[in-house]
Amino acid sequence: MTTVVLSTRQEAIGRAKQIRMMLDDMDAVAERVAPLLALAKEREDWRVRGFESWEDYTVRELGISRRRSYQLLDQVRVEQALSAGVGTPIAVPERAARDVKDHVAAVVVGARRNVANGMSPQAAVDDAVADTRRSVAEDYAARGALQKPAGRHHGYETMTEKVRGWTAVLTVVAEQRTGELAPDFAQALRAHRAVVELLT
Repeated sequence: MTTVVLSTRQEAIGRAKQIRMMLDDMDAVAERVAPLLALAKEREDWRVRGFESWEDYTVRELGISRRRSYQLLDQVRVEQALSAGVGTPIAVPERAARDVKDHVAAVVVGARRNVANGMSPQAAVDDAVADTRRSVAEDYAARGALQKPAGRHHGYETMTEKVRGWTAVLTVVAEQRTGELAPDFAQALRAHRAVVELLT
């Protein structure tokens, strides 16, 4: 179990003010708001400020929906995973991050291949993201125009892909941070892989 380092009240108030100001400038969202929002979530600013929940905090304090906050948080997670995957900070547009968030492992593999072929890390990721977005769109089209793709919690195939992708991402991030997997994490990872095998 990890220990959460809570923000001070002043830090939470200051961060909320920064986020509100930046939300007025839509160009700033991808570059500056998402990482601040991730820090606010990680440090439980909503609790420090006396809100009942993260949703209550995002709506009342920041003026954004819970859904929008999670879209921005997903962007940070995708950027962190891809940055860890290629070994350098990477920027991914929010819309592109939303499209590939369930396919990060494929993007990392493609980006690493592109870097090995001489592309710069950012160009390698951009190319791998574009390829993955195209592949996902083709997959949906192949399912038929009238058939709605499986939703976030529907169908084993989608859930399996999600579990497999995030397992790969967690492995890359953990190895980047520690040089090796911590025993508890390694055990949890084995359990994840066992679940994936059961679903496939």
